[in-house]
Amino acid sequence: MRVVSFLFLFLLGDFLLSYVVILKDGSKIIATKPIEKKGNKVIVTLTTGQITALKESEVDFEATRKANESSYGDAIVIGDTKVISTKQPPVQKQPSLGEIIRKGVLQKTPILSERAKPRDTEGLPKTPGGYPNLMLFAPEPVGDEDIENLVKTVFSKINLEATIGKGTIDGRLFLRVITNNSRDVFKSLRAASFLLLKLREKGKNVEALEIIMVNERRERAGQFLINVDRARELLDEKVSSREFFVRYVEF
Repeated sequence: MRVVSFLFLFLLGDFLLSYVVILKDGSKIIATKPIEKKGNKVIVTLTTGQITALKESEVDFEATRKANESSYGDAIVIGDTKVISTKQPPVQKQPSLGEIIRKGVLQKTPILSERAKPRDTEGLPKTPGGYPNLMLFAPEPVGDEDIENLVKTVFSKINLEATIGKGTIDGRLFLRVITNNSRDVFKSLRAASFLLLKLREKGKNVEALEIIMVNERRERAGQFLINVDRARELLDEKVSSREFFVRYVEF
């Protein structure tokens, strides 16, 4: 039986997708059923119900097969995902996470600096989305009491436990947060965004926070990279916490 984390199911509700199509440019299309080949065309049934045809040369068949054999194959693959159809009826109420996923374009994590020195991440297994699995990363101590105290202050105010260390490359810090439900996750995203901007305000050389969220049983609840632009995007309410989660979660 394939297992998807409790939090992941909780966040997505009853919206579970059955198939992902991976293209040769690295992007993914979420679909409702496996693709069909007709001549030199590949037929894809989108989550909107619309049927579209792709060129056979555009589809990475081997990557598609492997993705749908993974433990995430019966749920949803979140990464550099795009939806071809943009024709969707207007929604008056607050969109669900499923609706956001259906119409959202999920963005890749940017490379901050070519000069950054990688730490010991080469041996880390990759997530289904191709990111280093930060659940297995053992950070070095940050060695700065001001940073450690600020982390404690920020997260104690929202009654959550968090620890800080050096990130996988220079200019990043690694943040581990205990989250047991979707509300904790969303609060943590806002708190981490505030923390990053506050650290920079204090003159700390921090370009981004690498964040892993786990529940009390140490099960994975979410992985994120928050840089300054993303922090401001959330705190300035350009996106909701739900939209932010779907746009930047690293699965």
